[in-house]
Amino acid sequence: MLQLGERLPDRLYWLLVPQWYRLNRYRSPEYVDPPIDPFAVTTVDPDRIVRFTRREYPPWLNAWACFGVSRSGDWDVRDAPSVDESYHGTPPELYHSERFSESALHRSLEAHFDRGVPWGETRLVRDVGERVEDDGFDGHLWNGCTTRSDVLDRCERIDRLYESMRERGCLSRRELNAERGYPGSFRQVMENEILVDVARDGALLFVNGRHRLSIAKLLDLDEVPVAVLVRHEQYVERDRWS
Repeated sequence: MLQLGERLPDRLYWLLVPQWYRLNRYRSPEYVDPPIDPFAVTTVDPDRIVRFTRREYPPWLNAWACFGVSRSGDWDVRDAPSVDESYHGTPPELYHSERFSESALHRSLEAHFDRGVPWGETRLVRDVGERVEDDGFDGHLWNGCTTRSDVLDRCERIDRLYESMRERGCLSRRELNAERGYPGSFRQVMENEILVDVARDGALLFVNGRHRLSIAKLLDLDEVPVAVLVRHEQYVERDRWS
């Protein structure tokens, strides 16, 4: 018998735990109904993801509660998102824009990988570097960077990610974890996929996973794995995501 805090064997865990979460989502009126799977991971052409979601910035906060949400309102079409005043991480001007291809992050990766521009000369790294000092930063920039050393380490990790995706394409988080011998929890896996919202017209709106999506676009990959957070109520009424 399992003791308190023990984990089910991996095969049984991945059979039972996702289904338990699905059933709990289906019981709430805020979430989609079957046959829509609130935790489905599917592959799409990265070129289909053009615009950013207009939900409050940063839209990836509290992602877990958003899987399978059906929501009305103008969050998919408003001119710009509001910004959570309590957030002290990477500012919107580095991550967000009208179109994904126009974001400072994507343009910085494009400059580095397509044109050979050194990381230190890209806008992203320049701006992040100016905001951190060697004695630390009160906040979390660019996936947790608080010092200039962190920024350099982050650049090296992005270089390795690029090489990995060039060789093998874009793997799902569960596939990556399995390779590393760390299965992770169902929640951790889902929150770390490329995340999108679905607008009322069915357009895929970017939420998170920007480095993988950016590199996939630069490498002209045919597909990337994605999971859906919020679907516009009008879309759910008209069609079903599967």
